[in-house]
Amino acid sequence: QVILYEPADVPRYADLKARGVLGEGQDFPLFVLGRYTAGQVSAPADLLPYLAAAAPEPPSLWSMCAFGPKENACALVAAGLGGHVRVGFENNLLAPDGTPAASNAAQVRRARPVEQDRHQRLVRFIGVGDHQIDGVPQPAKAAARWRLVDELDLPA
Repeated sequence: QVILYEPADVPRYADLKARGVLGEGQDFPLFVLGRYTAGQVSAPADLLPYLAAAAPEPPSLWSMCAFGPKENACALVAAGLGGHVRVGFENNLLAPDGTPAASNAAQVRRARPVEQDRHQRLVRFIGVGDHQIDGVPQPAKAAARWRLVDELDLPA
């Protein structure tokens, strides 16, 4: 796992990887959303600068973590764009409504995109349309057509 705390870290990581400094093999970059914002609060749109910095070819395997009550929305957006998620009390103690989360397990269950319908509605919302390969949205193209999802009311 390579932890990237801000979008400016992405090209630096890519350069180090290309020069062999990080060794061969598959890395697992983790994009940290909201770490340096006031109150450490994340929003789904925070993911876009990371994906834009990785263009034209984002890593084939990547993940994100987020802070605050929009952690779940960030996780669903990341999953909808083909990423993985790290959720739980390590970064966030709040449920989507801003109240304290019942447990770490509840945070993980909440973020699992288990409903195919939820995933499909998310993909339609962000407008990836024909920019998919085998049903997986392509982040660089999706980012260009992104509509802000801060107000998106995703089910818990």
